[in-house]
Amino acid sequence: MAKRFLNFIARDIEKNPQHLQAISSDLVSRVQSLVAEVDLDLDAPLSDEDE
Repeated sequence: MAKRFLNFIARDIEKNPQHLQAISSDLVSRVQSLVAEVDLDLDAPLSDEDE
């Protein structure tokens, strides 16, 4: 499912590059503050609930 979505996004970017917008440094700072305390193990298997 994720691969199909990413392919859709890639095609849309190729067809409509004029719609791309830069992310502001304020937004980057806000997102970083929201996830600063989050621990994530990218090697951990997903639970049945997450899939």
